[in-house]
Amino acid sequence: MRVPRVARRPGLPRLPFSALTRLEAEGSQAVVLSTTQVTRMKVNCEDAPYATDKGKPSTWVFVLSYARLDDVLPLAHECLAVSRLPSPERSQMLEALARAREDAARFDSSRLADFGERLLWEGPAAQLSPLVREPGRLALSDARVYFQPLYNVAGDSPVRSHPLAAVAAVARRRAALRPMGLEVFFVSPAAGPGGAPGGGGGGGAKAAAGPFWEGPSAFFAFRCEADRERVISLMRSQPALGAAVATIAGAQQQQQQQQQQQQQQQQQQQQQQQQQQQQQQQHAGAGGGTASSQASVPPTPPGPGSPPSPPPPSHEAAAALLDAGAGGWLARVTVAWQRGRLSNFDYLLYLNLAAGRSFNDLAQWPVFPWVLADYTSDRLDLSNPSTFRDLGRPMGAQSEGRLRDFRRRFKEMASLPPDVLGGPPFMYGTHYSTPGYVLYWLVRAAPGHMLRLQAGRFDSPDRLFGGIAEAWGSATSGPTDVKELIPEFYMPGETTGGGRGPEGRRRGSTARRP
Repeated sequence: MRVPRVARRPGLPRLPFSALTRLEAEGSQAVVLSTTQVTRMKVNCEDAPYATDKGKPSTWVFVLSYARLDDVLPLAHECLAVSRLPSPERSQMLEALARAREDAARFDSSRLADFGERLLWEGPAAQLSPLVREPGRLALSDARVYFQPLYNVAGDSPVRSHPLAAVAAVARRRAALRPMGLEVFFVSPAAGPGGAPGGGGGGGAKAAAGPFWEGPSAFFAFRCEADRERVISLMRSQPALGAAVATIAGAQQQQQQQQQQQQQQQQQQQQQQQQQQQQQQQHAGAGGGTASSQASVPPTPPGPGSPPSPPPPSHEAAAALLDAGAGGWLARVTVAWQRGRLSNFDYLLYLNLAAGRSFNDLAQWPVFPWVLADYTSDRLDLSNPSTFRDLGRPMGAQSEGRLRDFRRRFKEMASLPPDVLGGPPFMYGTHYSTPGYVLYWLVRAAPGHMLRLQAGRFDSPDRLFGGIAEAWGSATSGPTDVKELIPEFYMPGETTGGGRGPEGRRRGSTARRP
């Protein structure tokens, strides 16, 4: 007999402090909670809308396996008292409590990877990822960067770290619209020859010994800009910074040179064979002998459009900031793209990095443009200009009729008195990228994030992403829609979640997949 799906996994319960009627200890390691509201998440281990039961009393007993009751219960009572306060006071008190716990925390120096490491800086910071802010302590030594989460909710290693030798670059970022963010880009352990950074020799292999960060980068938010600048200055002054990156790049350059030499040798052999065949044909036509001298063929020089090989990276190159005006790196990237050494996709990613965008922040997610304008034809006519979007105009100006409406509204707003308008007039009343728009595209690839953003529910079915043609029509004709695309639409695979998950059914329509 098959067990109904509803009975297999009850889900993860969430009990708000505001609905608790009882909170007390039971025995030495258990706590009893009585509540009138329970919200269940991840029912049947699925990213489905949260189910909330209100007004139905229930009692829960939690046994603490990894913490002492004397440490948990006072904090729980404190949070319960705060939940009874009015909304403004409650927010201020919770912020003060969180800040006090962050100030009281200290980095555990026993977690240093090597006893010979010298700790340069440690202080409060938060690691940011999409819709998640994880407070903790950031520590910087002369060999590694560490982050110790204040609440190890994930249950993984209590300290995350990465060798400075395998840091590719650092970039200033905005966090909550303030200049307090820092993104550190890493080299993965499998990036180097032999599967380890710096494996090709030199000092990079030893300096880049594990453990390594799981993601390609880490985004940190500091309390003030001065802390961020101090960490950047200390990090860039360490000789170990980027050592493995230089080793990896040098090995890759050596491999490219070997491949070029092999190609040149093959071209020389082909030219020699062609010359021998031509000489044999000439001798045969003139009635002469078959013996011929072998001509010396010089190596084939690179073509006039071939750029010179870049110099091997140095510590200064690895320590360079990914700022648009720092070190002229963006100009070099542009030249490489113009010469065909860089794809359009990679070049656009570089531009997004220079603009301060990051895959760790939904509010600053990389933006990619619409390229096509025809999403209904069975076969595209690439010679027809109307097949493509006008890249010289923003999305709000793709349609002449809608552009006239926007301009008329702008003029009407400009004619209003300043006290009535309340601010400067604007052309568009929306944005080309927001967290909601990013998750609109990724609703099937990241449904859990959509639920978190929308307080446990999906948006109205008629407002969810239903197809690229429909989305293009809305972005070019809707009065409140000027959104661009995201990089995932130009990546291989089902990164937007197409073909996964249950079928969706629109109101008044047949079942379909986006």
